[in-house]
Amino acid sequence: MQIRQIKKKEYILILIFIVGLIIRIWPLFTFGGNAGIDSDIHISIAKHIAERGILESIFYPVEESSSFVNFGTLYKHPTFQLYPPLFHAIIALFGTVIGFALSAKIISSFFGALIVIPVYLIGKKWYNEDVGLIAAFLSTTAPDHVYYTATRVHPQSLGILLFSFSILIFYKAIVEKNKMSIVASILILLILILTYSPLAFWGMVIIILCVMLSDVKSLPKVFVIYTTTGFFSSFWLLKFLQHNPDVHFTFWWIKFWPPTNPLLTPFRVGIITVIASLYIMPLALKDLKQKTWLFVWISVFLILSFFMVTEPTPPSRYLTHLSIPLSILGGYGIWKFVNNNELTVKKLINSQIGKISLIFLCFVIFIVPNIFLVNALLINRDSVSPSSYEAYYWIADHVNEGEMILADADDITYWYNPTNFLSRSKSEKIFASADINESLIKNRITYTYIQKPPNPFFTYTPQTFEPIVFDKNILGGFPVAFHNEDIIIYNTSILWNIPRA
Repeated sequence: MQIRQIKKKEYILILIFIVGLIIRIWPLFTFGGNAGIDSDIHISIAKHIAERGILESIFYPVEESSSFVNFGTLYKHPTFQLYPPLFHAIIALFGTVIGFALSAKIISSFFGALIVIPVYLIGKKWYNEDVGLIAAFLSTTAPDHVYYTATRVHPQSLGILLFSFSILIFYKAIVEKNKMSIVASILILLILILTYSPLAFWGMVIIILCVMLSDVKSLPKVFVIYTTTGFFSSFWLLKFLQHNPDVHFTFWWIKFWPPTNPLLTPFRVGIITVIASLYIMPLALKDLKQKTWLFVWISVFLILSFFMVTEPTPPSRYLTHLSIPLSILGGYGIWKFVNNNELTVKKLINSQIGKISLIFLCFVIFIVPNIFLVNALLINRDSVSPSSYEAYYWIADHVNEGEMILADADDITYWYNPTNFLSRSKSEKIFASADINESLIKNRITYTYIQKPPNPFFTYTPQTFEPIVFDKNILGGFPVAFHNEDIIIYNTSILWNIPRA
């Protein structure tokens, strides 16, 4: 059998994959921790699967003696029920050999960097090979995608990869009536359910309907209809469940979010409906006039950028999906601009705007991700103001190792939000909680109050939870924020390792 020779452009694709892998791996080993408590939850689930087996981990409760971190006092049931097991099972498979934390980092980064393959194939299928390469580069270097497929150690990395592959496979199966693709589409749908919860299943159903109920020429109309439907259905479902607060689901195969806030279920269904529609956006906008298409693309990009900067983590977890269709659209836009103006790489680099663009590109690829991944985690001493460390020292003097500090969400902000890091006043506001909770800390009381946020859809009542103590050996020993809506919890175990001035 003759082995097919690798084409020149496929070598470029391999190089882009290596660049994406380096971007994700490099920060992981520079500060030695994971980004946030979500990562530690997933690593702990992998440990539990390795100890008990995947079936027992799914169907039976977690005992307190297990190394799994049980958040039952907060979630009302073990956290492992919230997540499909495939991603964690893969980590467990390699974790028994090389260690669970290292396995999680490498696997998450690998799946994240592998996004270049489906994006390249989609760009090549819908446009041409050059568009595919540009789109692949844009997708693997998108800061938000890097953030969620590296230090976040989240099923998102595998979920987005499968989601993107499924777009291409479903398109070939239904539009081109490819029999093998039909079989592959069924298999990938099952894998998605085991990887990314029913949200992925719902999203794929939307995409299938989009393609089945329309031909390619009517896709722009279908795109608009499904996007609008997603927003309105989300709104009315929220209004309905606002008066039915006890409506919730229990296990991951029929469940979207912990029953502590069932209202998020339809909200996320609405989001995934919109995102599923946006995945076909590059194909829907393919035949639009250049000026109209450019206006649409810039508008979507600006709206997405606004959400990425202003929203806390939970919404951007799904908005990360949009980096894929936007990368494909961006690749097509760049290719069309270069092709129409007969630009060459040499001409572009020699031009003033080309040099500025190159500097900006380097900033986006290398500087921005590291702002999120390193400095925002406060691992680099020089990256925070002295007042921040004074607050940490104060906490260290008043709290025993392993105890928790909980603050009212109104007096604290998500430290992993870009705007909070870039704005010094907001960044310092994080540490104001030390003064607010002084009496609580001295009395060794773990307490929180869920305050009603400025959102008409959600209503809360004050709640007090039992004390929760984390084992720093499980968590990795660094300050983390665990968010359940407006509950913010800080792990103080690293405070004893901070060098004093």
